[in-house]
Amino acid sequence: MYGIVAIAFIASEPTLGVPLSLLAALMLAAAIGLLNALLVLRGGISSMIATLGALFFYRGIIYVTTGGTVMRFSQGARAHWLTQAFGGQWLRLDNAFLWFMLIAVLASLVLYHSRFGNHLLAVGGDETTALARGVTVVRTKTIAFVACSLLAGLSGIVTIAQNPQTHVTLGMQLELESIAAAVIGGTQLGGGRGTVLGSVLGTFFLTAVRSEMITLGAPPSWYTAFVGIALLLGATINTVMARRSGA
Repeated sequence: MYGIVAIAFIASEPTLGVPLSLLAALMLAAAIGLLNALLVLRGGISSMIATLGALFFYRGIIYVTTGGTVMRFSQGARAHWLTQAFGGQWLRLDNAFLWFMLIAVLASLVLYHSRFGNHLLAVGGDETTALARGVTVVRTKTIAFVACSLLAGLSGIVTIAQNPQTHVTLGMQLELESIAAAVIGGTQLGGGRGTVLGSVLGTFFLTAVRSEMITLGAPPSWYTAFVGIALLLGATINTVMARRSGA
C-alpha cells in the first residue's frame, strides 16, 4: 500500500495535477482496503493470507506498470502548496513528523473516546462476545481495513512529497518494521490490547536504533536482523504478560 499509492500519486500528477492525483491515490488506497476486507470477511480467507497475497500482488503491479522506473515530480508540483503541506517544514520541523503526531493524537481519541474505538477493541479482544453485545463485527473490521490502507497510502504520499525522487522498491520490508514497532510498543498480535502511544514509542525506538547503526557504519542487514529479533522478543513478552493477566 505504501509503495503503490505513493507511486500512483506521483505517476498521475502530470495528467491530473497535485490535488486530483492526491485524491485519486487515496481513493485507490480505500478501494484496496475494501477489497481486502471483502476477501477476508465475505470470502472467508485468512487475514494473514489475504494481506500477504495482496502484498506480493501489488508489488508485482508496481513493476509491471512502471517498467522498473518511476518519473520524478516536476518543479511546479514540488512547489505546489499541497505538496509543501505534506513535505515542507514548519518551525524547523518536518511536516511529515507533524502529520505523524497529529494522526497519532486523533487515533488515540478515536480509540479510547469514541463508540467505534470501543467496538474495535471489543472485536479484537473477543469477536464472539462483541457480537453478542450488539457490535457489528463485519462493519467494524471493514472500517479498520479501509482506515489501515488509507493511512499506509497517506504515509507513502507524505514520503513522496518530502522526497520527490522515488524508486519501485519504495516501502519494501517496511511492513516488518511497522509490525515490530507496534509489538515493541505493547500491541498484542492477537488483538484487543495495545495503545497508540506505545506504537509511537516503538517507532521512535526503531528509528533511533537505525540512526545509531548508520552513524556507526553498520551494514543494513544488521538492522534487518535487529528488527526481526525485536519482533520475536516483543511478541514473546506480550504473550507471557497476556497469559499472566489471564487474557
